[in-house]
Amino acid sequence: MRIETNSSVRIYKDKLSFENLNNLSNILYIGNEAKIKAYSILVYNHEKGLSQSIHLTIKNMFNLNTYYTNYAACEAKWNKCSNVELNKMYIDDLKQNINHREKSVKDLINKIKFWSKIHTHIIDISKAIKNSKSLPKFKYYRPYYFYMSDDKIFVEVNYKNKTIIYNIYDFEHALVVKKISRLTNKLNMIKRGIGYQKQKLERLNTSAVKSCFGTKKLFKAQYTLYNEHFAWKEDFYKARHKTIELQGLNTVTQGNACVKYNYETNLLSIQLPYENKIGAYHSSQWFEVENVDFPYHKDLLIEALNTKNFPISWRIEDKGDYFLFKPSYKLFKDESQINYSKANGIVGYDINYDHIAWSETDCIGNLLDFGTIRFNIANKTSGQISKILEKSALGLVQIARDKNKPLAGEDIKNISKSKLTYGNTKRNMKISMFAHKKIIEAISSRAFKENLAVFYVNPAYTSQMGKIKYMKAKGISIHVSAAYCIARRALGYKEKIPLIYRTFTNNWRVLSKELKTLKIQYLYKISSTFGYSNLKAFVKDTMVSNYAVFKEKPIIKFSFN
Repeated sequence: MRIETNSSVRIYKDKLSFENLNNLSNILYIGNEAKIKAYSILVYNHEKGLSQSIHLTIKNMFNLNTYYTNYAACEAKWNKCSNVELNKMYIDDLKQNINHREKSVKDLINKIKFWSKIHTHIIDISKAIKNSKSLPKFKYYRPYYFYMSDDKIFVEVNYKNKTIIYNIYDFEHALVVKKISRLTNKLNMIKRGIGYQKQKLERLNTSAVKSCFGTKKLFKAQYTLYNEHFAWKEDFYKARHKTIELQGLNTVTQGNACVKYNYETNLLSIQLPYENKIGAYHSSQWFEVENVDFPYHKDLLIEALNTKNFPISWRIEDKGDYFLFKPSYKLFKDESQINYSKANGIVGYDINYDHIAWSETDCIGNLLDFGTIRFNIANKTSGQISKILEKSALGLVQIARDKNKPLAGEDIKNISKSKLTYGNTKRNMKISMFAHKKIIEAISSRAFKENLAVFYVNPAYTSQMGKIKYMKAKGISIHVSAAYCIARRALGYKEKIPLIYRTFTNNWRVLSKELKTLKIQYLYKISSTFGYSNLKAFVKDTMVSNYAVFKEKPIIKFSFN
């Protein structure tokens, strides 16, 4: 099942009669004003002081009929419920963000202490030289090694690909002082950010759940961007009254009480919102809009209109020079048409910031094929990102369709980006741009069209399992190995810890936590854990053995000149 939305052709305002144009404008104005008033009553708890129910209050206040009153009250309640849940999510995200920033503060304080110790050691050496006293014992702050040569003091710095030799003055002013200054500035910035976050958290906990109709950005623009208040007021009015969605009912003809569509003559009939009772029995007032055609998927709309007990919502949008009419309805598909079979295997996928990794397995979990679908969303607008991700999703579903196998992906309802550690600017930008939900929806929608099932599995430790167990054995990347683990899990297989690590633990959580500190390239060199009593000692020795090769790297003598 998925939601299908059709868009009509443009109905230009200059081609509408004055009466129809006035009627559509009134529907947009009165419907939105009633919704805003109902929301205000609900948010500020004015409902308790009403002599009548909120439905009757809105109905009498705006002289609306039952259907439009129900629209306004329901939309207000849904908006309030949505904002309450969003508020809870924002509070949770802020708490997690504050906790991770505080952890980052602790890490920065430790780094500043480390560099301050080096700076203090340099000062002690300088004072001893100045006062002609015996030099203090040189200390080793890994990877910074102090030594004397030809009555001069040098500092040897061992990096991954090179070794740099400084004299002590250059080392102090070119590296140590600058490092302390940068770390201190970063620490102060994060502390300031924590203060702002705590203030925001207090506001969310104490203030009412508000909503700005017409966008918050445009509301604030009255003080900054717009020189003429009347020009801003006109734009803000349009933003508040540009759309209305009339909910469907499964008890009426064509699934909607306020909108009827004649698909043979392309005539759209819309009910006026006013209450015009004449006696006990009365008929509602309607007006008709001509030439409302649907160029795409009109057959699906006709099928929905002719189906009994099938609600259809109609959305009216004011685009400035023209109107659009958009019906929305549920689209069901016969389950027998969808490929759920895992008899031939499955295609697993793993979503990343700049690519989708996929792997194909047979019915017993053997790797048959793998690959990546790369894309670039850096420096792109939100619209461009949507198209790029949709194209990537189309490529993935095309692979699964060609192999005639269903898909398997991660069951991630929502990624809380605040849970991720406070990192550098480039990493933070990638995290904020990573539209995980958007690409999952694109894959699901396209797979539905291609009659392919998508299975979702628990993604816990799939990346670590793939990295530890299959990356070296299969000669594949860490992301492809994660996709392979997802596919195997969808087939019902469980991953056991490799034999070389089983002497330490049988828990993936413990193993992945310890091996996470190792760089990926180190795992290719591990062949045995014989002789080690615990995992931490093994990890430490692995890091040291891969680290102690710096003497063979090129040596560079640093100088300001």
